[in-house]
Amino acid sequence: MSPDDKLVVIVNGRGQVGKDTLCDYYGHLYPSRKYSAIEPIKKIARSCGWNGQKDEEGRKFLSDLKNLVTKYSDLPYKKIVLAYKRFLESDKKVWFLMIREPDEIERVKRYILDTGGHCATLLIRRADNERLWGNMADDGVYEYAYDYIFDNYAPLEAAQYDFICCMKAIIDDHLA
Repeated sequence: MSPDDKLVVIVNGRGQVGKDTLCDYYGHLYPSRKYSAIEPIKKIARSCGWNGQKDEEGRKFLSDLKNLVTKYSDLPYKKIVLAYKRFLESDKKVWFLMIREPDEIERVKRYILDTGGHCATLLIRRADNERLWGNMADDGVYEYAYDYIFDNYAPLEAAQYDFICCMKAIIDDHLA
């Protein structure tokens, strides 16, 4: 497939609002893949003693570490670019890219659009889980003007159906 047949959906939302659950559900039904900008940071964090918990302390550690690594070597962005190239070579049509920081969202979106790709940004939110986590990555998610917003308020089965409808609309807007 060429970039004309593929769509990158940059997904964001505060912790525990259902981002992974919804994207994984979509991936069971349609050809897609998922990548998180925090993945290379998690590997580094584990070597520093992080226990894998995404509690308040763990989230702050990951956020701070990502900021340090980004400033030092820009590793998260470089890994995203490599993963994007692998996505273009794959048979998948949709790539869910999880990014938290508004400036990185815009930078990656610009890169994808400037290289001829299709990209949309999606905020997933849930009113019963909008707590602040005490770190810039989780707490700053509303500092970006997203192309789409998905309100994840329904019970899981209904939310999954609603998310499929949301994704159909996004795909129709960008690939039709």
